[in-house]
Amino acid sequence: MDAPDTTPVATRPWRVMLPLLLAAAAIEATLARLTKLMSLQEFFPGKEGISLDFVKMLGPDWMRNTWLQVTAFAVMFAAFGAALWVFHRARPSRAMLAALFLPPVVWSVTAASMYPPYAVDLFHNLADSRLLWIYRLNPMIVAPAARPFIIGISYADQTSSYGPLWYLLTFPAAVFQPHNFLSSIIILKLWMAAFYIASGVVIYLTLRLTRPHLALAGAALYLWNPFVLMRDLGDGHNDVVMFFFVLLALYFATKNEWLAVAPALMLSALIKYVSIPLGPLVLVYVLTMPSEQRRQVLPRLLAGSGIALVMTAVISIPFLAGPRTLSALAGETRLSITSTPLLVQLLLTGPFLHDSSGDISRMLMRALFLIPYGLLLASVRPPATRLYATSYQALWLFILLATAWFRPWYLLWVVTMGALLPSGWFLAVTLAISFFGMFPDITEQYRNNVPWLAVDLMRLYAAPVVVAFIPPALIWMAALLNTRTWLFASEPPDTAKSAVAAAAVD
Repeated sequence: MDAPDTTPVATRPWRVMLPLLLAAAAIEATLARLTKLMSLQEFFPGKEGISLDFVKMLGPDWMRNTWLQVTAFAVMFAAFGAALWVFHRARPSRAMLAALFLPPVVWSVTAASMYPPYAVDLFHNLADSRLLWIYRLNPMIVAPAARPFIIGISYADQTSSYGPLWYLLTFPAAVFQPHNFLSSIIILKLWMAAFYIASGVVIYLTLRLTRPHLALAGAALYLWNPFVLMRDLGDGHNDVVMFFFVLLALYFATKNEWLAVAPALMLSALIKYVSIPLGPLVLVYVLTMPSEQRRQVLPRLLAGSGIALVMTAVISIPFLAGPRTLSALAGETRLSITSTPLLVQLLLTGPFLHDSSGDISRMLMRALFLIPYGLLLASVRPPATRLYATSYQALWLFILLATAWFRPWYLLWVVTMGALLPSGWFLAVTLAISFFGMFPDITEQYRNNVPWLAVDLMRLYAAPVVVAFIPPALIWMAALLNTRTWLFASEPPDTAKSAVAAAAVD
């Protein structure tokens, strides 16, 4: 009987590259198929001249469309899982880096021609870009409907609730092809795809500093993730741009480049304000350092905060127009859709407290979030992996508890942070969030076709919330009960193994 084969995987490149090649080809074939079925070239601007969704593009057969998407996602996740397993076992090398980054570049090009299937924010972003860069109007106070656009888009009479830096960063969409709307959309998608690739690079570099043996796996958990592919590349959400700067801030913190941490985090907040709760976590992290280290780091962090304030003023002042500047953001905080606070309103505060507007449920759930957030602030301290873990938990609990206006792509915040924690319970929760985050849109669109749901209003509202939150929340609860710590782990990273992996890079 032959002895078991114990040759390290790094010495047999074909055993690594072949499954990765097959996995990448499966993802590409599926992504290309979805792009062909929902292509910009076919449906934009379209006969109706309005923004569409996957329901209108795929046709009236809801059962067929559901199985089409479920099958596509199953194939992509199976390929992703196989690739992730390989990246977890493989050693870093130039060949592995090529295998890690080249397929995402191909997928970015493929998905650039996909009509956004699950959200039409991309068209609103293009219209905002044109307002600023072509018409010289302030998109924070002027809605897209103020100027002509090639199609009718949802919420065209409302301004976006983004920060001023986002509008500045949209310049490629309006500047390079101002008279060709189709090309402008593709350019905007490719521009955001560049941030997607850059985020993968930052994840890899950050893990090289903390857990080198997981650097490939962590970057793959983000770059090869079908949830990220469909939301970042397919729909073209600007969350990828916002979170790139969060990753950059964490990279600088891990590398002890503290002068750059606050500016990077502020750039993120100037795109989308959701990253603001991460700021106190970073500050407490520094304050809990050993006294000698804190005396060195704190002045640099404070100096960086001063730079961040100057940057904020320079970027924001041209957009300031009194209270109207943040009216869209303020309006969104008073809305509820597909969220835990909405269910609380329907089940509790509505019947018992006559909360018809949802104000009470939103206030209660935001107050409830402050309890675990305070516990997270009390638990954050060095090393850097604790900062990643508490940031992950803060974002997840913010979405689960305090976000009244929830859309599935918000889960990108947690999934991206999870790439810095690519093992153990965090990996399990991140994979669950990724997989089940694919289905709320399908559930939301087709729930009326399911009799058991259609006969009860509460079931209709609850269905997409349950699909998005319950499975990952159960795994999250199991992790918390099993480990009894926010960190989901009782042992530090294997530094010896990390050192060996670092030395193995070709």
